[in-house]
Amino acid sequence: MTGNPTENVTSMSRHRVHRSLTTLAFDKDKEEKLRTYEKFMVVRHPFERVLSAYRDKLEDWEPADATFPKMVKQKLLKYNITTFTEYIRFISQPGRGTVEQRNEHWLPMHEICQPCAIQYDFIGKYENLKEDSEYLLLKWLGVTDLIGTFPAATRPFHASRHDPRYFGQLSNQEIMAFFAKYLPDFMLFDYDFV
Repeated sequence: MTGNPTENVTSMSRHRVHRSLTTLAFDKDKEEKLRTYEKFMVVRHPFERVLSAYRDKLEDWEPADATFPKMVKQKLLKYNITTFTEYIRFISQPGRGTVEQRNEHWLPMHEICQPCAIQYDFIGKYENLKEDSEYLLLKWLGVTDLIGTFPAATRPFHASRHDPRYFGQLSNQEIMAFFAKYLPDFMLFDYDFV
C-alpha cells in the first residue's frame, strides 16, 4: 500500500483502500515480493459476484453519496446497458473486451488475481468469510487484533437458488455465454453451476 504503511485500513473507506493499493505489476521488487510474501485471495461465487456488482453499481446507487457507482453507470449507459440481461450480455462477451467490460467488479477472478501464475498460499471464499478470515488472521498470520471484525457473508448463495428476479430473465444462450466467460472461476474455485 502506498502512503503511511502503519495507517489502520479498518478505519479507511473502501474507495480509499482501493485507490491506495499499489499495483504489483509496476513494483520494482515484485519478484522478491511474490517469492517471500504470504499470498492470499478471497473469491466469491461468479453469479453472486456479478449480481452484487449490478445491484451496487447500476441499480442501488444514490447520487448524493455514491460517486463511483454513478460514474460506472454513466460509462455503461453509453453502451445502452440498462437491464440485468443487457449487463450479462455485455460482461459475457468473448475476448478481452473494452475497459468497461474489464471492470474489476465483474471481471473474472482468474483474470484479476492470476491464480495460475501466482502460487497463493491461501484462497478463501466469501461464503465462508468469517471462518476463513479467522483462520487466515489468527492461525496463519498471527494477527489477533482484527479477529471478529469480519462479518459473516450476508446471505449464503447457492447457484441452484439464484434470484429469479434477475437470473430468470436470462435465456439459455445468455447463461451459457456467462458460463463460458466465467468457466475458469467455477472450476478453479470449486463452484457449482446449478
